[in-house]
Amino acid sequence: MRYMINYNESVMKVLNSVAEKLEEYGFKTCITNSSENFIDWKLYYGYGKVLVGVDVLDILKGTKEKTLTGYADQLNREYVEPDQVPSNITELLKDEKWIKEHLTVRVLSQKESHNPEKISRDTKFEGIWSFLYLIIREEGDTVMGGYLTLETLKEAGISQDEAWEIAYKNVEAACEIESLSNVIARESKKYGADIAMASPASEMFEPELYVITNTSGSYGAASILNDATLRDFGERIDCRKLVAIPSSVHEFLLMRYSNLNAEWNLKNIIRTINEEDIIPEDRLGDTPYLIAIEPDAVRVSVLNTLKR
Repeated sequence: MRYMINYNESVMKVLNSVAEKLEEYGFKTCITNSSENFIDWKLYYGYGKVLVGVDVLDILKGTKEKTLTGYADQLNREYVEPDQVPSNITELLKDEKWIKEHLTVRVLSQKESHNPEKISRDTKFEGIWSFLYLIIREEGDTVMGGYLTLETLKEAGISQDEAWEIAYKNVEAACEIESLSNVIARESKKYGADIAMASPASEMFEPELYVITNTSGSYGAASILNDATLRDFGERIDCRKLVAIPSSVHEFLLMRYSNLNAEWNLKNIIRTINEEDIIPEDRLGDTPYLIAIEPDAVRVSVLNTLKR
């Protein structure tokens, strides 16, 4: 732990140094480091209200390949002013077509769901609630938006039932399912062979794990709510029983029920990973689920006991 703290301090020094160089060019900068894991940190810079985000691993790689000044010069040369958040957002919130195109669903644990102003629904996954969310602007894995209210729907002339139906369709369209090993391999290649992109879950389980999320990788755990997506995936891997593991609000992990080891206590494993690797606001609970893909329905239940 002491080593990790010292390393985080070293990474922060690099980020601060790059930020200072960018400020010499006249940029405004902002560093986000709410997570204890430096891999989640970002440096934002720009001139207007909307700033461009740079991943910490890109910064570490860039400053290693170039001098610190050289990398800051590169960011300055490559800077492109992003599209600003629409100034007429008040009018857009009355635009039925625009709202329907930007509707989505987010899921949170029951502990985080108590807000009467948010439009919410219970889900088949015990302890998890779904919420209508409106994406105002999306760039890479950075999403700007807000939870939808009844007042906004009323102004746009959209009923709750219609809003949920459209939001689920948008979630399905943005869904991605990929093996965890492929995700790790792609990220390792992206950031260079010298940067280890290990996953706590991949080290804990030997059988093949799959990641279900959305195209941005941000708040993609809601993809698990789509029955058609789960049915198609089950057919793809020829499996009718899946174990669903709530990795975070950003994704679920899926594995074949037949690969479940009788010695595993999944609830304790998930709790340990949450406590050690997931920041509190991103946790989606520690309950594993059994998904049964039947001819007439997709059924979900809590996986309470060890497999016999």
